[in-house]
Amino acid sequence: MRFLFKLVRPTIFLLTLFAFLLLIISIYLVFNDGVAKSNRILGIMHLAGVREELDLLERAKTPKSFMDSEHLIMFLFSNADGNKQLQNSFTMCLTSLFSKASNPQALHFYIAGDVESYYIAKTVIQSIANKFGIHNQILVSYQNISQLEDNVLDIIHTVRQQISSGKEHRFSSPLFYLSIILHKVMPHNISQIILLDVDLVIASDISKLFSLFNNFDQEQAIGIARENQPVYQTTLWEYRKINPKTRVGEPPPKGLTGFNSGVVLFDLQKLRVSSKYNSFLTEERMNALVQKYKFQGHLGDQDFYTLLSFDYEELFYILPCGWNRQLCQWWKHNGLGEKFDLYYSCSGVIHIWHGNCETSLLNYTTF
Repeated sequence: MRFLFKLVRPTIFLLTLFAFLLLIISIYLVFNDGVAKSNRILGIMHLAGVREELDLLERAKTPKSFMDSEHLIMFLFSNADGNKQLQNSFTMCLTSLFSKASNPQALHFYIAGDVESYYIAKTVIQSIANKFGIHNQILVSYQNISQLEDNVLDIIHTVRQQISSGKEHRFSSPLFYLSIILHKVMPHNISQIILLDVDLVIASDISKLFSLFNNFDQEQAIGIARENQPVYQTTLWEYRKINPKTRVGEPPPKGLTGFNSGVVLFDLQKLRVSSKYNSFLTEERMNALVQKYKFQGHLGDQDFYTLLSFDYEELFYILPCGWNRQLCQWWKHNGLGEKFDLYYSCSGVIHIWHGNCETSLLNYTTF
């Protein structure tokens, strides 16, 4: 027995030592994982909160004359990490914008999307600005949609639920409805902002687009171009069948064609005080409009503006088609070729080319 005990005792000791070492390693791994997670959380908190404070400090140090002339531009930019096509489109858009801008120092960009995409966008913007000799003068701010107040998110979900067909599609994300409540999200000292898609080539000085705010009448609060395809003629087929003499879905210049939200001007101050506009951010009013026009959309915020314009044209300033020259011709080859040119035709100077439907923009670059 003593022999067996002497033989077993070292084995027990080794097993005990091995178990103790495993415990130490486990504690170390858990601790490091916790630190890593904490660092990731702190990084997100920094972007979502501290970044805003830094922007305010930067603005406080900026001469007032510059702040008064700021041109605020928002991009919806998400899921860009690993998406080279999206990154290339954004780079082309920003390069064209800077190449034509007469006062690029006045530009202030807002990026709405996820944290990773914000970092990518900020890097692209700063890199392009440096190429044009504008160093450390461009402000880039971040808007995280997931951190919006609950009452604002509720509005987005309500509108989306009412006007969307219910099927998942490219524009199902709440991000693509953000613009309808910008007047509730942006700081109150900001009165004007322009929303741009990333699949654009800017062929004119962006300050000329901002000057169009001066063309708004007393009630016009949103500047937006007509849809260049008969999209809403087909979407509203049921209403048009019952109302054959309607202007709804008809081509320009007299028809209520519907809108394309690739380029949108927002007078935020007018939207904040417009009881007419804000009344349609409720389930009851929105549902009544949807039922009236038997509407089922799939194009995000532009469906909202289109639907609202059928009853309230006075809220909208119609941008000349040259400020959002859409290149998509999908409907020309899918059943509506006969009437297509009535919607697609656009004469005059082209200031912005829009490569919607993933149309190539390589032939439209001049930089």
